[in-house]
Amino acid sequence: MKSYSALIVSSLLLTVSAQAKFETEDEFSAVVSGGNSDVKTYNLKSANTYTFSKKHAADFKVNYTYGESDGERSAENWDALLRYDRSLNDRSALFVSELVEANRFSGVSRRYNSDLGFKYKILGSDKHKSKSEVAYRYTIEKNIDESIADKKDSKARVYIDYERVFANANSSKLWVEYLPNFTESEDYLVNVGYSLKMVMTNTFSLKLSYVWKYDNEPVVGNSTSDYTYTTGIIAKF
Repeated sequence: MKSYSALIVSSLLLTVSAQAKFETEDEFSAVVSGGNSDVKTYNLKSANTYTFSKKHAADFKVNYTYGESDGERSAENWDALLRYDRSLNDRSALFVSELVEANRFSGVSRRYNSDLGFKYKILGSDKHKSKSEVAYRYTIEKNIDESIADKKDSKARVYIDYERVFANANSSKLWVEYLPNFTESEDYLVNVGYSLKMVMTNTFSLKLSYVWKYDNEPVVGNSTSDYTYTTGIIAKF
């Protein structure tokens, strides 16, 4: 009986392994200048997807930025995302995710975002790709100033993107994300990003990107908006 059970388990594992697929895309960029000004900025991103089968997939993404100006730290932020998707059909899926963010220069020590949502593929041709996502988000935000109480909010997350694929797999992508706040209606967020990717080899690509983030009620003493221009090298495996 034990050998029969072991055979069933082994067969299931082999089936999952045969269908499983792992992909990783890593990006690095650096800006270093000297002379009249001494400025260094580094950015590292890694996006990893593990597809267990046609219905199940998991993502792990990290992003870290560090900057110095004349020997003093002038920028530091990071985020990490863990997400699980369960496909319903060829176009739609349910997902659950946890996103952790930190940005000391925006006054945020940690921000924990727990999402439960729905994804729908609008376009899926070789040249035109688009998807939308709608989710409920629960956020816990810890301020750099530990004397300030944690902020706990119920939010929605509405996201849409569009990607245009050109010849030789070159592409451009535009995405918009809106996060209304049910707990404090004036404390909403808007994020917009645009990027161009130019393929150099089967593994390496050059990427130009711009991201704008707007916080209608930022931590006291901080600006309502942040933006980032990045030129980086991508390695995809």
